[in-house]
Amino acid sequence: MDAPALGTLVAVAWMDAHASPQAEQTLDEIAAEELSIYTSYGKLVRCDAHVVAVAADERDDGRYRGVTFIPTAMVKSIISKERKKRKKPTEPPCLISA
Repeated sequence: MDAPALGTLVAVAWMDAHASPQAEQTLDEIAAEELSIYTSYGKLVRCDAHVVAVAADERDDGRYRGVTFIPTAMVKSIISKERKKRKKPTEPPCLISA
């Protein structure tokens, strides 16, 4: 899977597994069941054949918390949310004084 570099701010879209309530269902009802797609946002901290992980927070010593671990087979897409660097303006902005 093509993914941004580790440490990149990303949006990971993934299919969530779920169980149905303890109720009777027909085969047609089961076939019509849809999986929910969730999107998790954070810093990409792991991306390999088994797991994609995004962290909500990074501490000043490089430790992470709020890590969501997603089985790679459930991942639909990983999109970088990093802002593109702006070019520096060639002229200073106009300052209006009152």
